Amino acid sequence: MLSAMYIKKLPYFLIGQIINIDLINKKTLVRFECLMRSYREQWN
Repeated sequence: MLSAMYIKKLPYFLIGQIINIDLINKKTLVRFECLMRSYREQWN
């Protein structure tokens, strides 16, 4: 029974973690996108 409840709650927990990570790392993600763009421009 415990594992079934855990499995039911796990997707919501993962979604929450992804949202938290997204909010925290928004600036880092923007920097990463800029780096990837410059990297692609060098090879194109």
